[in-house]
Amino acid sequence: MKTTSMQDVIPVVREFDNSLTRRMQNPNDEYYQDVMQNTEEKYQNITYWKHGKFETVSGLEFIPISVEKAISEAQNLLPEYEEGIGFTNGRNKDAIHFIRKGKNYWRATVPVFTREKWDGYYYQASSNTKGVMDVIRLFFDELDWFGMLGFKLRQDTS
Repeated sequence: MKTTSMQDVIPVVREFDNSLTRRMQNPNDEYYQDVMQNTEEKYQNITYWKHGKFETVSGLEFIPISVEKAISEAQNLLPEYEEGIGFTNGRNKDAIHFIRKGKNYWRATVPVFTREKWDGYYYQASSNTKGVMDVIRLFFDELDWFGMLGFKLRQDTS
């Protein structure tokens, strides 16, 4: 089984940092607004990215996602490949990334931004599947989700 270290997550965080910066420079991005307006599902200005063995969704694509699809996508991640999924709230700029490390074992990472730039710090926690699904629901409801998993501050040393 492949083990995922912060080295594997850093490119995803950097990609997110670049996409967030791009979006903040142009908050009325026409493509994003068009996608949000021409959809039947209810989206809450939350987009996602995903990395897996068989499918990758770039954070630069700003693909909106509903809470129902987010939960479904997360539940379908394959632990044997340590697949991951992340979410960004375009309204309040919150972001969270989950990596499925086992059938009932997850790692959650929250990048820390200073003045809209990632400065190399992140919060990290481990959880079971129920905890991750609860955090996803709270994240989409824009309720206090941060205290749910016992995050610890870490620094990227790469």
